[in-house]
Order: sequence, then C-alpha cells, then structure tokens
Amino acid sequence: MNSWSATRQRSLLTTIWPSILAALVGFGLLLAFYQVVRGAVDEAALRRQAVAHQADAIWRCQRAPDHGASQHCTAMLASLTPGRVAVPGRVVLLAAGR
Repeated sequence: MNSWSATRQRSLLTTIWPSILAALVGFGLLLAFYQVVRGAVDEAALRRQAVAHQADAIWRCQRAPDHGASQHCTAMLASLTPGRVAVPGRVVLLAAGR
C-alpha cells in the first residue's frame, strides 16, 4: 500500500506542476496585457489634454485685445513644431490632421 501511495503522489505531482506553471504564465501574460492597455489609456489622456491646451492657446490668441498681440501670438503658435504640443512636464506627439 505504501508503494501505491508513493506512485499516486508522483503522478499527482507530475500533473500539478504543469498546471501551476501554466497558471503562472497566464497570470504573467494578463499582467503584460494590463500594462499595455494602461499605457495606451494614459497616452490617450495626455493626447486629449495636449489638444485641449492647444485649443485653449489658439482661443486666447484669437481673443487678444490688440491686433498686433493677436498676430504675434498666432505666429508663435505657428512656429511650434507641427505635431508636437507641449504639456507641462511632457511632450505629446499628435497625428497630423487630428
């Protein structure tokens, strides 16, 4: 009876370890997927924030009381590198036409 239980324990161990390994690999893949999705969500939020800052800057330029100041402000905005909007602490690349 002792050899039967030892054989059963060995067969149980050989079936459990692959399951544990598969669960750990699955958990790792799930964690990696979460990180990728979280990064995409954060990047989209920064992009929306950058677009809002740019729209606000354009609105302020257009509403400047002095025509010369408005032209100067608009020229400064136009001189920025197209597709790059500065957000405090970060620089976000915007796709053309968006």
